[in-house]
Amino acid sequence: MILNSYIGHHSYTGFGKNAEEGTKRLRRDKSAQKTLDDLINERLGKDEQQTIMFIACEGGGTGTSVLNEAVQKFYEAYRAPIPEIAKLMIANARANFIGQFGEEKGLQLFNQKKPELMDKVNYFMETELDKKRLIIVITIPTRSDGGDILRQVSNYTSEVWNMAMDKKYGIGHVVIVDNQHLEDEYNKLNEPKENLWKYINQKTADIIHEINVGAGIGDTNMVLDGTDLQSIWFTGQGAMFYSKTAKPVAEVKSNEDIIEMFNATFKKPYLHGDINYIESAKEDGEKKADVKMIHHALLFAVVPDKSKFDGAVFLPEAKEKLQQTLYTSEKTRVFPGYIEDKDATDVSVYVAYKIEGLPERLEIGLVKEYEEFQKRRQSVNFSTGKIQTIEGTKEDSPFGDLDEWFAEPVAPQTSSSSNNDLVDTMFDEVAATSSNSSKSVDPTEKQLKALMDGFSIDMFNKK
Repeated sequence: MILNSYIGHHSYTGFGKNAEEGTKRLRRDKSAQKTLDDLINERLGKDEQQTIMFIACEGGGTGTSVLNEAVQKFYEAYRAPIPEIAKLMIANARANFIGQFGEEKGLQLFNQKKPELMDKVNYFMETELDKKRLIIVITIPTRSDGGDILRQVSNYTSEVWNMAMDKKYGIGHVVIVDNQHLEDEYNKLNEPKENLWKYINQKTADIIHEINVGAGIGDTNMVLDGTDLQSIWFTGQGAMFYSKTAKPVAEVKSNEDIIEMFNATFKKPYLHGDINYIESAKEDGEKKADVKMIHHALLFAVVPDKSKFDGAVFLPEAKEKLQQTLYTSEKTRVFPGYIEDKDATDVSVYVAYKIEGLPERLEIGLVKEYEEFQKRRQSVNFSTGKIQTIEGTKEDSPFGDLDEWFAEPVAPQTSSSSNNDLVDTMFDEVAATSSNSSKSVDPTEKQLKALMDGFSIDMFNKK
């Protein structure tokens, strides 16, 4: 679900390049609110079980404004009610025990059955919460979008990340697409500029699609299957790291070549810049490493002829290399596999894992870019351009000097041939005011507006 397009199309409006104003507008615009409510409650409510992907282009406008609101509404509609229902289940069970056996005996039996009841409640909550699960894809802007957009996007994505790391929102993972990183990458290809956004969109869609399809093929050489991919996507919280390396078949001749391809792919992001995997930190005076933990991971390869690779011994070695390269926990599982594609012209390896970390540009880079923007701005003074005017030669009016008409009051003419009641009335009121009032009275804005609105060419044409 691409939120920018959906809200813009169905409410017939975007929110412009200002997320903060867009949020205010979203909250007071009944049409946009109804569109978002219909999306969450009606369209997403049709299927009992589904994985939902919110795609928001964080360019500082509609997508930036809507995403946080959409996640909150998703939580309120499909997740917040579940614990409340579970509490009612427990309260009803307690009341039933007391109702059947009396308070003392009923509470005794209720407490005896508590572990069993807890299992039922946990199963209910897990089952219900798993029915609708959320994946978020966000794109972050280029430097050329400007300082204020960098500031707003940094703040809004920080809120999204906080929600993604909070289990209650049910966000399986976040996919970060860095438009600046991919634009820099695209510019090196010397391709037409107008194809940039097609390149970014295609690359993002392809990597997710290829991994999804690869896991679902069900080849006997694939330990990874669809259920395992779901585990990778929805176990723990964090951002999804995707990567891929491809080489022509002629360049990959042995297991060692594929192992080397995997090794080069472990920390080479496909959709954004580098991740800061480890930082030094002091704790109780002792220097310790602050590392970004990896949850479950997948490794798989596409080869044109599996007979050339001696039973795919590259997989266990690639698993060991991953464990040595990245920081995994005792619960981390690595799902390996490969498929044979006899039509493939490349050997391709894929790596994907969830990490409790972010690309450096999103973690600290946007702030640095904004500070640089501010620094450049503070080094200059802004001025407003002016257009010089040319004085023309004043021509005499055939009616004389009109300024004199305004200098001395002119008595209104009440010729019987005049049908201009509006003019007569207006001038009569002015004359009456000037003759009956001995002191100056400041007009109200309303009086002035009424007089000026009435003073137009139309009053002379009135029949």
